[in-house]
Amino acid sequence: MTTFVVRDARPGTKACDTLSHVTLAQAQALRGDGFELLWLYASVVTAEDLAAATGAGLEVGFVLEGLATATEPTADLGSRMAHAAAGRLRSLGVPPGVTLFSDLEGAGRAPQAWIEFANAAADATSGLGDIPGAYIGAGTGLTSAEIYGLRTVRYWKGGSRVVDRNGQLAEPSCGWCVVQGFPIDYMHPASGLEIDLDVVWQDYAGRTAAVIAAQPALAAVA
Repeated sequence: MTTFVVRDARPGTKACDTLSHVTLAQAQALRGDGFELLWLYASVVTAEDLAAATGAGLEVGFVLEGLATATEPTADLGSRMAHAAAGRLRSLGVPPGVTLFSDLEGAGRAPQAWIEFANAAADATSGLGDIPGAYIGAGTGLTSAEIYGLRTVRYWKGGSRVVDRNGQLAEPSCGWCVVQGFPIDYMHPASGLEIDLDVVWQDYAGRTAAVIAAQPALAAVA
C-alpha cells in the first residue's frame, strides 16, 4: 500500500474533481495536461484510485458525496456521512489532517436543514482529526452570514452562481480556498474522464486545503 503524507495544496494549483474511478493511464493524462490535484469522493474512493493518482504525481483531496434530490439534509445524516468517510479514508491509509468537504447544493430543501447537516458533518470531521470544509453550490439559499457561520473552516465555491434565497450573491467573509469554474462536467479529451475544473486559492486568512501526496521514497543509506 502506498504511504501518504498530508500537506497544504499550493495556491494556484490546477485541479479537477470527478465522480469516476481513475486508472494510472488516466491520472497520467491529467498530469500531462498540467493538473496537479484530483478531488475524489470519500464514499467511493478505492485503494486503486489513490495508487493511480498519487503514482502519476497528483495530489488527492476529498469530498463527501452529494445528496440526491429527494434526500433531506439532517444533522444525523451529516454526522453519519462524515464518520463513514473518515473511516474509509483511514482504512485506505490516509492520515488524519486532510480537509474533508461536505457537499451543499440542490434546491428544494430549507436553508436551516443545510445548516444542521453541515454543522454536524463539521463537528464529526473535526472530532475525527480532519479539517471540515464545505463545497457551496447552487440552490441552498444560504446567505453570506449563514455560510460563514457554519462550523466549517474551509470553503469551496461551486461552479454555479452562488446566491442566497433573496437572489443576492453569497460567499463567506473569509473567502474561498477552492474555486470551481465552467465548463461543468467537462469531458477531458486525453483521459476520457468527466471532470469539473478547479483552482486552489488561499482564503483571506491565508488558509488553503489539506490534501495527500505519495510519501517520497527515502534515499538508501550507504
